[in-house]
Amino acid sequence: MNSIVDRFVEKVTEIMVLDDVDIIKLRYAISIIVNEVAKFLIIVILFSMLGKLIPLLFTMMIILPVRITTGGLHFNSNISCFAASLIFFLLSIVLLPQIAMERINYHMLFLICAALIGILPLEPSIKRPIISKNKYLFNKYLSFAFIIISILFILFILNDQYLVRCGIWAFVLQAIQLLLLNIIKFTRRFIS
Repeated sequence: MNSIVDRFVEKVTEIMVLDDVDIIKLRYAISIIVNEVAKFLIIVILFSMLGKLIPLLFTMMIILPVRITTGGLHFNSNISCFAASLIFFLLSIVLLPQIAMERINYHMLFLICAALIGILPLEPSIKRPIISKNKYLFNKYLSFAFIIISILFILFILNDQYLVRCGIWAFVLQAIQLLLLNIIKFTRRFIS
């Protein structure tokens, strides 16, 4: 994987003059893109084999804009990241939607988790921290917009109840991540 990134960075530096910091940023960005595309393709293939491609694509469409703007769990290795993503989608698409609940209970759970995601502080990656208040506020407002759009779509437009449950469980899992990360952060500050 690194050889692909290295070759691309070499080609770019032949065309453009970049300082060391820009080369590091470029290398990081390209490696993230390559890893995310590989992860996406493997997960798409796996869910296609399970006959769950449409629910996967729908759940990704609903949760990724929220996840990108609010953050969540981050891992140091690509394998850990892939495993966590796979578990997230298996839970939200294959396992958790099988739980029998009244429709109103699903909707209440969704609204509670959407509110939690909106209220809790953002959890960006340590490798890509948000250092300015303006960027933090931009991400927070953008996450609010994505949450509202998701609520409207899932509760008032979407008719397929299985897809509704998939979207709701993705929000539940995202809220749990953010809640746990904030509890850990709070206890570390309290203990230190």
